[in-house]
Amino acid sequence: MLVVSCTSGLCNRIHAILGSKILAHKLGRDFSVYWPRNGELDLSFQALFESDTKLISQKDLLRRTAYPGCTLKVYNANTVGPREYENVGQDDTDETILIKPWTSPLMKGQTHDLDQNKALSKTLQSLPFRKSLVSKATPEKYQSYVGVHIRYGDYRKSGINHTECFSQSSVESFEISMEAIRVAFPEVRFYVSCPNPDIKRRLASRFNVEYRDIDPTRSPQGIKDAVVDLINLSGCVFCLGSYQSQFSQFLSLMSNKIIGMVCDNPHVAYGTCGMSSSLEDFPKWVEKYSNAGMAQQEVSFDTHVCH
Repeated sequence: MLVVSCTSGLCNRIHAILGSKILAHKLGRDFSVYWPRNGELDLSFQALFESDTKLISQKDLLRRTAYPGCTLKVYNANTVGPREYENVGQDDTDETILIKPWTSPLMKGQTHDLDQNKALSKTLQSLPFRKSLVSKATPEKYQSYVGVHIRYGDYRKSGINHTECFSQSSVESFEISMEAIRVAFPEVRFYVSCPNPDIKRRLASRFNVEYRDIDPTRSPQGIKDAVVDLINLSGCVFCLGSYQSQFSQFLSLMSNKIIGMVCDNPHVAYGTCGMSSSLEDFPKWVEKYSNAGMAQQEVSFDTHVCH
């Protein structure tokens, strides 16, 4: 059996499930998800998804792994870093494999490339959000909008950049990126997802912006509001996201599109799969995806733009 332990935020958990499910299939193992309610996400799996994914409780997990003679292999991201934990090997013979990742885990020797992104996107079909949440979203309304996701942890409550934590995607960098797109497309409209209402009002004072009033906390309602924003963003012609945000990267899987990664130091983000960090390329992606939509052609994870 292969068990993925999901104890982080929403999109960290989704990435972990998708990648672990792919691994379980490759290894021919039964697959289960441990999904506790905690301070990171106080909402049950069933409240978010309509899926037949097998869940395992803490009691059953202990029962499966604590009896005499049980062989257990643990891959724990917390011990060595978010993306550097030891990857799962084909030769693992232990009865149970337990994975605690921050994002989608990989096999030994595997890298996170476009093929992996496509596999994750395909696996996402087995994890649909509940219809009650989907019905509150209107992604078709935002097909001509550029989406903007500003991560929860990149600012203080006052709107000042959160320099002690992530601090790689400042509000100022988002404004510069949005202005670059507006120069190329003066009539552009933006759909902004950000828990901080002051930042949304600040952007609305400069740009043609639409946003929802949401619960800004990590409460059950706040998580549901985030899902609706996520679905709306996936309908946008192009999206700008935050550096190393699993929420922003998940948009790439939902939309099958490159996401514009806004970063104070773009070279830091260069080469991240499914992301473009070049400010000059952002308007070109808007144009490319707009033209593809009008021609009803699939662009998918195409990594080239016209210069």
